[in-house]
Amino acid sequence: MLQKMRAGAQTLGAKVLAGIICFVLVVFGFGAFNLFAVSPPAVVKVNGEDITESQFTQAAVVQRRSYLNTYGDLTPEDVERIISDELVLTRLINNVLVKQKAKEIGFGSSKKEFVDRLQSNPAFQEDGEFDPERFVRVVTNVGFSPASYEAQTREDYVIERLVRIEESSSFVTEREIRDGATIAAETRDIAYVEFNSNNFLQFVQPTDEEILAHYEENPDDYMTTEEFEVAYIVVDRAAFESGIEVTDEDVLNAYEAEKAVMESDARRRASHILLNVDDERTVEDATRELLEVRQRVMDGESFSEFAMDMSDDLSSGLQGGDLGFNGRGIYVPEFEAALFNLEVEEISEPVETQFGVHIIQLHEIEEVEIPPFEERAEELRSNLIGELATPEYEEAVTEAERLAWEHPDSLEPAATALGLEIQTQASVTGSNGEGLLEPISVRSGLLVGDVVDNGFNSPAVQASDSQTIFGRVVSISPPKLQPLEEVERRIWGYIRSMEARRLAEEARDEAFERINEVDDYSVISDEFEVEWVTLDRSTRDRSDVDYTITDAAFGLRLDEDGEREILSVDVSPIEFAIVVVSRMNPGDYDELPSSQQISVEEALSTEFKSLGLDSYIASLRNEAKIKHMTPQATTAQ
Repeated sequence: MLQKMRAGAQTLGAKVLAGIICFVLVVFGFGAFNLFAVSPPAVVKVNGEDITESQFTQAAVVQRRSYLNTYGDLTPEDVERIISDELVLTRLINNVLVKQKAKEIGFGSSKKEFVDRLQSNPAFQEDGEFDPERFVRVVTNVGFSPASYEAQTREDYVIERLVRIEESSSFVTEREIRDGATIAAETRDIAYVEFNSNNFLQFVQPTDEEILAHYEENPDDYMTTEEFEVAYIVVDRAAFESGIEVTDEDVLNAYEAEKAVMESDARRRASHILLNVDDERTVEDATRELLEVRQRVMDGESFSEFAMDMSDDLSSGLQGGDLGFNGRGIYVPEFEAALFNLEVEEISEPVETQFGVHIIQLHEIEEVEIPPFEERAEELRSNLIGELATPEYEEAVTEAERLAWEHPDSLEPAATALGLEIQTQASVTGSNGEGLLEPISVRSGLLVGDVVDNGFNSPAVQASDSQTIFGRVVSISPPKLQPLEEVERRIWGYIRSMEARRLAEEARDEAFERINEVDDYSVISDEFEVEWVTLDRSTRDRSDVDYTITDAAFGLRLDEDGEREILSVDVSPIEFAIVVVSRMNPGDYDELPSSQQISVEEALSTEFKSLGLDSYIASLRNEAKIKHMTPQATTAQ
């Protein structure tokens, strides 16, 4: 087992193993929902329980973000590779299975336990005291509403209990700790020498003959991009705006209408009380309770105190039900409709939404800063003219589309019928265009299959809100070999770098053969003009040496009294090394400082617990009915 641990410790995967096998999801779990969302379809059903697309997406984001924060030396690409979609989904399935098992056993979590742990959590404290605003800010930053955070966290407490019970059956013996220390604290005497390609550039000067030979042997590397000459017509709404008149009264009416909408949409500050509907409380029960509360508030009692005592929306409940200022488009439709029909300080009738039953009290309507008429008049006049011209513009687009379809080999019929000029532009490519053809969305709309392959007219391509283009390819200039003089410098640099790389690798290989013949390392230094770097009693985690060198050195099987081992290592595409390992010094548990002894014990304990937990999860999966609803989900087994 010790050798297996030694070998596994060399890889990137091993470096982050502890994070991967962590079971309860990092930070906040995965089951977020909020007051403003609609339930998406399921990705997987686990014993009939859905894992939704939003849960899957959020879990991936949370886990990858947490991993990136934990392992700062990893790139987002590394994290994407480690925390794959398959791994995320596997964790979600495992979480559901353990949660279901906990429920079957009868484990539960009270709201009091949650509130106590919430208020003692330093992440939600300011100057040592629980801060409701900080709590809301923290949980919403990672994609939760406070209500969903409470629901998921209470589930996680239950899962945590069951996991701890299962982990408690795993233990590590003193002998295993001491054996583990021989690997964890092991050191090795290492020497290495590097051959860097950059040091060989001075010896390489490509000749004209070499450049020409490379150019002739690799023509595909020096071809131009395929170019198109494009003919096109533009249907422009501006052509239909001339002659349209808008009176000052029309502009004023538009201003008043805009002002009314702005006032109507002004943000509202409201409070609410939410009662969940479940097996223990029906909609009728919740409605009856809230009607009684509504009447008592109207008779003089405090809405805020009722919200703090009974609302199932934890975040707003902690603040007396206050939801702050929000405009339209934030709440679910039923909630929004009720809120925006209230007068200030009015309390709504009970409102049923997908989250339960609410009553809402409107406190304040934010004053809207409406620009004066003089500042808006010109833009409003232009908008009105554009609206009046739009029907005729859209008719012209439809007519152009019909004619372009009926006469696929010419734009003339459409241009003639609509009085449009056929314009042309040469040297258009997939990555280059000018004027109206500059946006890539326009070029990709014009240069589609039948247009390029068969010479047909393009479909309608919207260049802007008021301009539509129809085009065709007049001619195609296929890729052609660029003149040598245009690419000569590029070829020179390529040959030089590749030859320097070859020389560096060749020198390393010659030195490798030489060092196996002699015992005197200075011979290598003298003959190849390089310097040895020596690392006495080096650890595997030192940061001042390239990890490929320490990986190679510690990846060797080496006896305590073994002879030196010499390795040839490719450090990077331009750097090559010889690594010599001359001695292995096993770690001694008794010689380790107490902090390192504790670390070794904790690492082994974690590994043993993880192995036991893996076995437990495997048994749950074997007994479960897991139905994958999408091809993506099927990859996570």
